[in-house]
Amino acid sequence: MQIIGNNIIRLHEVDSTNNFAANLVNQTKAPEGTVILAHFQSQGRGQRGTEWQSAIGQNLTFSVVLIPKNLLVEDQFMVSRFIALALCEALEELVGIKAEIKWPNDILMHDRKVAGVLIENMLNGKFVSSSIVGIGVNVNQNDFAGIPRASSLFLESGRSFDTENVLSVILASVDYYYQVWQRKQFARIEQAYLERLYRFNQRGDFRIDGQNHRAIVVGVQQNGRLQLKIETGQILDFDIKEVEFLY
Repeated sequence: MQIIGNNIIRLHEVDSTNNFAANLVNQTKAPEGTVILAHFQSQGRGQRGTEWQSAIGQNLTFSVVLIPKNLLVEDQFMVSRFIALALCEALEELVGIKAEIKWPNDILMHDRKVAGVLIENMLNGKFVSSSIVGIGVNVNQNDFAGIPRASSLFLESGRSFDTENVLSVILASVDYYYQVWQRKQFARIEQAYLERLYRFNQRGDFRIDGQNHRAIVVGVQQNGRLQLKIETGQILDFDIKEVEFLY
């Protein structure tokens, strides 16, 4: 039985679907799996506090409410793993082009970003009481002036997509991997995540402490920190604000 997407709230405009979803959760008015879908977000957010820009009616911007059971705070990155994996596989199914997960949870095709995730967890003691999963997918937008390395399903494939069908495929994939996680098949998720992890076991350029380095992505720790093997052979781990991918 599918949990994710049984209740979809559709909005023409909202400041942020994550904010709207969080307010519903605080009022206990959001059953698990509730989806908040907006045609336009006036204050959409991305990772590192950046703004998420999306053309009205051409893309998907939505949030999913999860109520995970017994998820420890130190394990909360597992939500990022299975959400990014689910999104990656859904878009690859739709487009037929290899999709990769750029740590921590951007989705790339041909080294260009077609989707992103922003997860905001609410904590209760040592457990995560709820997760608000914000997802933005560039579907049919064909112009990203001023936004470097941004792309869309249309630009990557050369064809337009029905956004409702894209949404349906994504929600089914999220539901599938959410249930895989609930069955505690953690090793399966982690292995699949690594198989799609951008630059995994490949040498690439990174900026660390203001300096450029050649390094290899060798993994992601349980707490979500990226592990890089630098030129000296040393393996170091980094938070999102401590390292930048260079192209």
